[in-house]
Amino acid sequence: MEVKTQEQLENEWGPANALSQTEIIKMFKWVKLKKSDVFYDLGSGHGRIVRCAVKYGKVKKAIGIEHEDERFCKSRDISKKTMSKNQLRKIEFWLGDMEDFDISDATVIYEGHEPFEEDKMYRKLLKGKKRIKIIKRHLPLVGYRPVDALRSKKDSWFFLMKTPIKKYRTYSKSEWFSLVLGKENVTKNEFLENYNKRLKPFVETKGRKESIHSVKKFIRKYLPRQ
Repeated sequence: MEVKTQEQLENEWGPANALSQTEIIKMFKWVKLKKSDVFYDLGSGHGRIVRCAVKYGKVKKAIGIEHEDERFCKSRDISKKTMSKNQLRKIEFWLGDMEDFDISDATVIYEGHEPFEEDKMYRKLLKGKKRIKIIKRHLPLVGYRPVDALRSKKDSWFFLMKTPIKKYRTYSKSEWFSLVLGKENVTKNEFLENYNKRLKPFVETKGRKESIHSVKKFIRKYLPRQ
């Protein structure tokens, strides 16, 4: 079996620790993470967010789902070395595709991937489920209005979604662009320029181009011509 280098993994899947500890703690305070919450990180990398959910969010349980073997193993290894026995009892890491697991006990989900078939995925995973908070990094679900947003001048932007997501559906391009940037009458070009600028500190040129291509694709799919 081919063992990929860290650089190859980052080029293919993005950084294993995309958020700093400061950003994570700020995100948890903003979303009002509680001791009763069951937290999931979909695409958990080396598990930093999952560990922070237990250490600083004091959640009841935190689960990280990661499909890449090296990252999954490292997340478990780091956790065993840095966490107490009591903290470890609250953590699980699962290896595989996020869509193959039952996450119906979730109360808060973090998902920091670039745009993909999120609409389909969340409708499949959370159909008929209770009210769940979904935290998205950089952009809300394409075509849906966020419940709240945390916009920073120097750190990542976060958007809070809630289920049932269909309740927050919007078919207006201009409305969705404005919801993302938090101001009125935003054009498509202004939105794309802003998105590219915000990705720049976190994503190299090739990755930004791929992300912008993806978001254009889903804008066409979920926000048809008006």
